[in-house]
Amino acid sequence: MKIQELDLIEAVHQVEIVNKEELIPAILKKAEESEYDVLQLCSVVNLWIAQNRVVHEVDVPLKIITEL
Repeated sequence: MKIQELDLIEAVHQVEIVNKEELIPAILKKAEESEYDVLQLCSVVNLWIAQNRVVHEVDVPLKIITEL
């Protein structure tokens, strides 16, 4: 499965999300089980990357999604 918003986040920030294969199911599960939708959850990822000034590669902590 693919979430296009994550590809856009990578392009905008010029980074590679190295754990995207783990992040996608976490986002989809959270969207299914909560009031959040995929776009809102991807916005959380985008904000985390922007705030942490990530360069080149990033391993996004799953807890930013799972602990919402």
